[in-house]
Amino acid sequence: MHLVVVVTSHTWFPLWNGILSCIARYAAIDTFIGAWGRGLNTREVGRTFFLAITPRAFVGAVSAISHMCRPNPPVTFRVVLEKPFGRDLDSARELAQEVWIALCCG
Repeated sequence: MHLVVVVTSHTWFPLWNGILSCIARYAAIDTFIGAWGRGLNTREVGRTFFLAITPRAFVGAVSAISHMCRPNPPVTFRVVLEKPFGRDLDSARELAQEVWIALCCG
């Protein structure tokens, strides 16, 4: 099974900014994913998080997801970020660097 988790600003409206980066929320999601997979008696092969949120929340959400929801290899792990990605080329590059660090360092 390849699991896709969609996170939008409306998911936890109206307190989205603080909640989207809340590690405890993603710990609960990871626990649910594990229990769900065991309940289906299936093996997880991939996990993708699709973030349709404001770019201001990208880094916090990606860091929390990377820290709490990253599966063990060989399960694939992807984070998809919905555009817009920055206001211009410079801000997009800066945001890309911040997201990369959040993914690598969790």
